[in-house]
Amino acid sequence: MTDSIMNFNIGRLLLFMDNYGRGIPDKISITKFGVDGPATTARLYYNSNLFSYVVDETRYASGKFYTYYGHEMKVKKRYLNNNEIAIDYNLISLDGNEVPILIIWAGLKSDKI
Repeated sequence: MTDSIMNFNIGRLLLFMDNYGRGIPDKISITKFGVDGPATTARLYYNSNLFSYVVDETRYASGKFYTYYGHEMKVKKRYLNNNEIAIDYNLISLDGNEVPILIIWAGLKSDKI
C-alpha cells in the first residue's frame, strides 16, 4: 500500500517483482491512498507470460473497473527536486503504452543522509 507521503508493505511488491524476474506466476493487491478522495484498489496478476492489471474505481464518479494487459514491467528511478528518489513501476501494455502501477518514495539520495 502507498499514500502520498509514506509506503507500506513494499516487501510484498518486491517479492512479486522477484517472481516476475524468475518467471513465477504471482498476484498482488495494491491499495493507493491519496490526499483527496477514496482509496483506489487494484489487482496485478502475472501468469509467467502475461500481466493483467485490474483497477477498481467504483468508489469514484466513473464507477468503473479498468483492465490493462501487458508482457513487461518497467522500473524507473527518478531524482526529485529536493534530492529525493522516487521509483516508478509501470506496466508496458500490449499496445506499447506505459500504464502507471505505483510510485514509491525511496528516500533521500545518500549524499544528503
